[in-house]
Amino acid sequence: DWQCHKWGDPEVKTSTNMFGNNAGATIDSSKPFTFSQRYELEGGRLKVTTIMEQGERRVVLPMGPSDELDAMYKTGSLEKGMVLVTGYWTAGDMNWLDGQACGSAREMCSSAPAYISNWRITTNSGPAPGPSP
Repeated sequence: DWQCHKWGDPEVKTSTNMFGNNAGATIDSSKPFTFSQRYELEGGRLKVTTIMEQGERRVVLPMGPSDELDAMYKTGSLEKGMVLVTGYWTAGDMNWLDGQACGSAREMCSSAPAYISNWRITTNSGPAPGPSP
């Protein structure tokens, strides 16, 4: 059976020009945006597409098909069902995850709140809903 090995494989990451707390990024994280993920089988292989949208701006991050995603689908939790989980936490040693955008120094967090709203879980049919004003 497939087991998560905790090293982020498979993974797809944004860069600071795609997503960040600034007007120069395609998606400005200081303003509302829509985040969606689509899980599809293509020829029996799993493909995951992450989309972030803000007005006319859009970032599309495809992942797969790959052997790791196929294993997650066929022998892992995806075939058995999933639960949506989100968290907001910080640690000084998070640069394994954030290193590309934040560098390799010990991380610092402002501990400012993050606001998540307008949750919807839908099927793959139909367009993704936008954020409420």
